[in-house]
This record gives sequence, structure tokens and C-alpha cells, in this order.
Amino acid sequence: GVPLFVIIGVVTALVWALYSGEIDSFSGLTRLIEPMESLATKDEFLAIPLFVASGAIMTSGGIAVRLVNVMKAALGWMPGGLAVASVAACMFFAAISGSSPVTLIAVGSIMVPSMIQARYPENFALGMVMTAGSLGCLVPPSISMLIYSISVSGVDGNVDASDLLLAGLLPAVTIAGALALYSVWVGRKI
Repeated sequence: GVPLFVIIGVVTALVWALYSGEIDSFSGLTRLIEPMESLATKDEFLAIPLFVASGAIMTSGGIAVRLVNVMKAALGWMPGGLAVASVAACMFFAAISGSSPVTLIAVGSIMVPSMIQARYPENFALGMVMTAGSLGCLVPPSISMLIYSISVSGVDGNVDASDLLLAGLLPAVTIAGALALYSVWVGRKI
């Protein structure tokens, strides 16, 4: 029943105390807390809860259903079209929300039952949506890339968030294309 951030914080403090040998009192934890505080006070971190909140609003507001219906209408005619539509819906929803978990929940809850009902193998349906949904860490604007660029700012080798986001776009499109081709191949077999 304890919140996850409390567990992670306590474990981090214990590991720091046990393995660093530099903390001899509770006040010595300030060496651990001060860098975290300086990161948390950056304005760029405001994007993260807003992305998660927008994804939750879109999921409960029905935008995910509408997006999936658009993708089904656009791509459902081809062999494996439902699976290709799920890949495209995951990519677009990840681009809107910036979060892989929100994408998996929003699109996966709609597409997996639809794919199973359309006689796709259950393992294929689950694997396709999980793989396509997890591309949210590559599709701009990715929360994980934002966190990385913010975390290393001020350190030698500063990383610009826009460079990271552009660097993630090509691998995301390549993987999505490979998933779509695989979906067409499986669709022809079915």
C-alpha cells in the first residue's frame, strides 16, 4: 500500500548509504537529494506530467477509439490490415501522448480484442500491439528522450532534445515499417 516513489526513494537512500561509505548521518543524504532537486526544479520537466495527463484524457475521452477507427478505415482493406492499423494507431497515439504505457493501454485495449475476434493468433495480436506500443520511447515527443536530455544538461557533452527526437524518428519509422510488413505477411497466411 506504500506509493512507489516512497519505495524507490528509500531503496535508493539505503543503497547509497550501504555502498558509498560517505553517508554517516541522515543529514548526509543531502548530497543525494540536492542533484535530484536541481533537476526537478527545471521547467522542462513540466512537459512530463502534462503528456501523461493528456494521454489519460485522450483515453477516457474516446480519442483513442476514433484514432483506431480512422486507421482501420485507412488500412483495413489490405491483408493483415487490422494489424497494420494497430501499428499505425500506436505510432500516432505515441506521437500525441509521448508515452509508451499510455499508448499500450489506450490502443491495446481496443486492438487486441479486435484482432483476436478477427481470428489473428492471440500471441501475434499481443506481441504486435506490445511491440508497436513500446515504440513510443522513439517517436517524438518521447518522454524518455526529454528526461535524458534534461538530466545531462549542464554536463559536458550537452544533448539537445530536438536532436534526440529527430534521431529517434528514423528507427521508429523503420521498425514500424518492418512490423507492418510482417503483419501483411501474417495476414496473407490467415
